[in-house]
Amino acid sequence: MNAFIEIPCCSWFARNSESGKLQSDVREYLACQKINTEYNNQLEQEQKTDLRKRLDDASKSSESSLVAAYSIVTKFSVKNGTDVLQVRQFRDSIDTQINTNIIGCT
Repeated sequence: MNAFIEIPCCSWFARNSESGKLQSDVREYLACQKINTEYNNQLEQEQKTDLRKRLDDASKSSESSLVAAYSIVTKFSVKNGTDVLQVRQFRDSIDTQINTNIIGCT
């Protein structure tokens, strides 16, 4: 199943092969977040440090997976009409991906 994001003048489609990794990374992040919220008062300092590191790692992995998952873009302009773009150079974050590969390209 393909996922879909709507951005003014652009539509992004997730590749099936990458959406599974994205789902896994987000699940890991949410699990860490839940543990932090519900059990933070019961954790020892070493466990809190480890949990913070795992949360940071899961957040970065989720962001990278999000960028890689949404790699097919349809872009509309009055001048060119609708263009289908295959993003091949991935960036670190989705906002950088959009600014560099979509808004920046003509």
